[in-house]
Amino acid sequence: MDTIATERPARRESQRKERCIFQDRKGRWHLDYYTVEGRRCRELCGSYDDAKSRLAEINLGKKRGTYVDTAKAPLFKDYADKYLENVSVHKESHDRERRLMKRLTQQFGASRLSKVNRTRVIEYRKTRVKQVKASTVNREIALLRHMFNVAIDEGIVALNPARGGPGMKAFKETRRMRYLEMDEIGTLLAAIDARIAKNSTDKLKASAKKYYQYLHTAVTMALHTGMRKGEILGLRWERINWEKRTILLTDTKNGEPRRVPIDSMLLHELSEHRQRIENKELVFPSFDRNGNVIALLDVKVAFGLALKDTGITNFHFHDLRHTFASHYMMSGGNLYTLAKILGHKDIKMTQRYADLSPDFIDRERERMDTLWTPPANQPTEKPQQTATKYLQ
Repeated sequence: MDTIATERPARRESQRKERCIFQDRKGRWHLDYYTVEGRRCRELCGSYDDAKSRLAEINLGKKRGTYVDTAKAPLFKDYADKYLENVSVHKESHDRERRLMKRLTQQFGASRLSKVNRTRVIEYRKTRVKQVKASTVNREIALLRHMFNVAIDEGIVALNPARGGPGMKAFKETRRMRYLEMDEIGTLLAAIDARIAKNSTDKLKASAKKYYQYLHTAVTMALHTGMRKGEILGLRWERINWEKRTILLTDTKNGEPRRVPIDSMLLHELSEHRQRIENKELVFPSFDRNGNVIALLDVKVAFGLALKDTGITNFHFHDLRHTFASHYMMSGGNLYTLAKILGHKDIKMTQRYADLSPDFIDRERERMDTLWTPPANQPTEKPQQTATKYLQ
């Protein structure tokens, strides 16, 4: 019996569009080039335009001496761990960045750092903003951007896929403007005092009593200075100038030192607090698991219980900073002075408190009038205004 020979379809050969760029049998485009060290490399780029752009990027990098061998780039998850240990650990926001990095690692962890491109980052932003707040997505992308900038400086990658530009504009955030009214401030401090008194009768609760005394001083400092929680809890006695009644802050969020004034009520609070504290270095001393003296890390638990006692909801310790700024402006404070006290580099950060002043526009209108026509019958001395008890 004669066998019928079946003809196989002709094998499709790869197509070379131009030097270093070719197309495989599946229609995908590849690069075929040599590194600076003479090692042959092939990269899958997808479309012809992607391959052409990538080749131009490689040739430009070789010409400028900034070429990076993408095959040697580490995995995202490995470099993320290195970044947290060597870079992020020196930031005040280290704990927050560790949480943000966990989510980024879930998305990009298995990829090499060089394979995280701009398209993937943009798609991640679009998906992520449907799951969490816009502010959270902005923090994640900012962390990703800084990590890639560090990687570029180390010569690990050549481009930053999270850099600004089309498709990467930060999402608009709704800033919190939560602050306490004067009666709420009194209620909060009274609740803390009640907790102190409750733990004063039992010697076994001496530690709890001390903790609430710490909280009372910390809350008072936040209300009277607008200092951040980390600045308060990490404060040292040597930074307090009792004669000039100022606090020198060196370890600040923007990296620039600033001086904060101490009013009479805060001066009295700090004086009493110092008499209770045996440690002469830290204002809020605590202990780690090994018994070493360290600065108090947080007051979250005690603060939460005090808020529960008062019935105050939707309030965080950082909102005490907003409370100070809000009442400062509502008492006729100067916007630029407030920016100095809070440590804002950009006046726009402070501008949101300006509208809280009920006579802000009226005072500015009067100021504009004096530019051209000095007011008639201007009194030689202005009557002194009595500040509220809270701000005295």
